[in-house]
Amino acid sequence: MKLTASRVHGQVQAVLLLSQKLHVRARITHVEVTYTPGAVTPPPAPEVTPSTPTDTTKLTVPEAIEKVTNDHAFKQQVCVTGIVSKIGEVSEKFGNATFYISADGTENNQLEVFRSKYLENKKFESADQIKVGDKVKVYGELSFYAKKNLIQLGKGHLVEINNVTTGINAVEKQRKSKRCNVQPCRSARKQKTTKALLL
Repeated sequence: MKLTASRVHGQVQAVLLLSQKLHVRARITHVEVTYTPGAVTPPPAPEVTPSTPTDTTKLTVPEAIEKVTNDHAFKQQVCVTGIVSKIGEVSEKFGNATFYISADGTENNQLEVFRSKYLENKKFESADQIKVGDKVKVYGELSFYAKKNLIQLGKGHLVEINNVTTGINAVEKQRKSKRCNVQPCRSARKQKTTKALLL
């Protein structure tokens, strides 16, 4: 006796091949189906677009403080604009900085920016990359830190510093140009000296 099975329109049909002299009635109560991997390709998983500074809520320091003061459970990615009022620490080892910002650059009603990265989410390389008085825009997670009983902006990075949005070299050039407006640059004095020697 031989048993074969085939699948037709979603149903399993069984055929018993018997000798002509033997009449057998059979009822199938269990069928095992073997699945071959790769026969059906699952659809690709949908792409998830991470939140970026361009599509987040933009706040001033007073607005940020007010939001969390009214709701200690508030936790959201935001961009906060302010003036650096105090430098806590710039870690060259870990490439981040902890500093404070306020609306007017004083230490009144200031917001802690905890372990922020530099522009373009790059690491801080030196302590002089950020100074008290710098106008900044910082992207990060705004929340209430219960252990210290303070409002902080963490897990983020600088989006803008003194109207510059990219690169450490651009920030340094801007600072040098400001100094040149007050007094002649060293490079300018060197050029004058060189001309005098040529004469």
